[in-house]
Amino acid sequence: KEDVKELLDQYNKVVQKFYEYVEVNKELRELDFKKNFDIKTSFCEKAEELVLETNYSKAKKELQDLHKKWKETGPVSNEHKDELWARFQNATIKINENYAKHIESIKEQQEKNLESKRFLVAKAEEYSGAEYSNHLEWKEASNQVVQLQKLWKKIGYVPKEFNNEVYDKFKAACDKFFDRIRTYYDETEKDRDDNYQKKLDLCIQAE
Repeated sequence: KEDVKELLDQYNKVVQKFYEYVEVNKELRELDFKKNFDIKTSFCEKAEELVLETNYSKAKKELQDLHKKWKETGPVSNEHKDELWARFQNATIKINENYAKHIESIKEQQEKNLESKRFLVAKAEEYSGAEYSNHLEWKEASNQVVQLQKLWKKIGYVPKEFNNEVYDKFKAACDKFFDRIRTYYDETEKDRDDNYQKKLDLCIQAE
């Protein structure tokens, strides 16, 4: 009987310690849930702030960081799990929609820029291939080509796959024009020298 009583006492002590352990573990788990809930709530709040961010690339990058931190943060209680995730996802969807619209607007603007630059290419090719008969005509054309170059610099990016193509065509047309104008003035200067020499010879003959 004494042995049985002793065994029962030991058993009761083990059971008591077990329940104490379970209770402590439960409290620690609840504290961990609460900590994780606060952290993930702050992620939701930050994501909701990013919905209003007008720098859409920045918002997208920071959202990706939040998702990484979300995965690294421990679980919350089942009571709040779905609600918290739905809140985070709702902000995520809006940020992604804003970013998608931003990318689409960039593409549209780049298409407009491409159209503008192609127009400048056509004008530059027109000037580079035209005929000019005197200094005033060359000077006016030169001013126009310089203006085209200034306008080119003010126009933004074009779609990447067309960037080299339009730039090379524009540069080639401008180079051709300025090569021709240099040739024109070189020949004009030579003609002036020839005319000077001829008149000088006539003076000598007259004397």
